[in-house]
Amino acid sequence: MSQVDQLADAEEHVAQREEERARTERLAREADLRTAPLSDTATKAHHPLTSPLRSVRTMVNMRVGTLPDIHELAVSIKESGLLHPPLVRATDDADRPYELLAGRRRFAAMQLLDQAEGAREDWRFTLVDDISRREALTMQFAENFHQSKPEPVQFARAARAIMAEDDTLTAADVSRLVGAPLSWTRISLKLLELPEAILARVEQGDLSFTVADVVRRGIARGDVSAEGAQELVDQHARGEITGGSLKLGVGYVPPKPKDYEEQSRKLDEARWAAKDRRPGDDADQRDWDANSPDRA
Repeated sequence: MSQVDQLADAEEHVAQREEERARTERLAREADLRTAPLSDTATKAHHPLTSPLRSVRTMVNMRVGTLPDIHELAVSIKESGLLHPPLVRATDDADRPYELLAGRRRFAAMQLLDQAEGAREDWRFTLVDDISRREALTMQFAENFHQSKPEPVQFARAARAIMAEDDTLTAADVSRLVGAPLSWTRISLKLLELPEAILARVEQGDLSFTVADVVRRGIARGDVSAEGAQELVDQHARGEITGGSLKLGVGYVPPKPKDYEEQSRKLDEARWAAKDRRPGDDADQRDWDANSPDRA
């Protein structure tokens, strides 16, 4: 077979493997979409209603800081109307009978319009029946996660708040409820094992998500104390040590390359060849022979 034919066969083999991988992923996604929901939230009745904004309270959710593009959204609502009314649930509070479930940016834009033009009494909302606190937290969490992925510690605290409302929920359940990757959810939740001072560094952007997890594992293994880890993190935040030095300081051991054994064998062979020595010359050589993979 010519080299051209061999190359063509190799390319065809790679294409077939990619096609099979894509097919497997597609079938897995379809199976995931056919999975029964964890609760009946999606089927609960929705009812239109009108209300002034003062009758709607907001929950403490994971979105913090300034909400983006609120003025522009307010102008859009002014020009085109409120295309998708925010979702609310009923409360037991006579003064504020509704609680916001989803639509925090729209609600903030509506507040801007009230401030500019005077409070309206007929803002449109959609009331969702029989929503529990766990469902309310989940709906807010899901909306915020897909609009702009939150900082990992905020994500973990929101996930834990949801799990606190229903002790049967697992990390996998929360991931499915909000549409977050399971591995990301699990690692985020584990970050809460870190001391608060280190968590603050993650929230402030001084420590990356991945390095923070390495620090957590170092503390859990006993390779470094919480105080020692905190000092290393502070040094890293001040620019005194690199992220790599921080990881080594908490006991991180870089993984061996996939071809580590092959590389080691070739280096050993090259070393002995450079010394121009023959098998059997001494005890070191005999030991090398005995442990070499292709001489076993």
